[in-house]
Amino acid sequence: MADLFRDALIGHLIRLLTAGSGKLLPYTDEEALTASNRLTLQDKTNDKAENRGAESTPGIAEDIVGWYNDHDQDNPQNWSLQKRIFVLAQIMFLNFSGVLVTRMIYNAIFIL
Repeated sequence: MADLFRDALIGHLIRLLTAGSGKLLPYTDEEALTASNRLTLQDKTNDKAENRGAESTPGIAEDIVGWYNDHDQDNPQNWSLQKRIFVLAQIMFLNFSGVLVTRMIYNAIFIL
């Protein structure tokens, strides 16, 4: 759940204030990758590129995006149940409050 804190406003402020001293709350991309992680990522991208070789359109660049390993915490399929419920509750609350606020403004227009 530290990544949810990191992505919040206070997390961004902490990252901004500690920019020169090794950065607290680093993203996965900013952490030093071990040689095995780099090789695993390169192997996966090479395999995907070989499998798509015949299907690619000439002249169009393709960016291959993947996870660092099967246990990467940035992958939503690897999130804990508590984190999934927390993110779902945030989405539901923001959706509900957005609809509620727009209905209030819409109804207030007729009163004015």
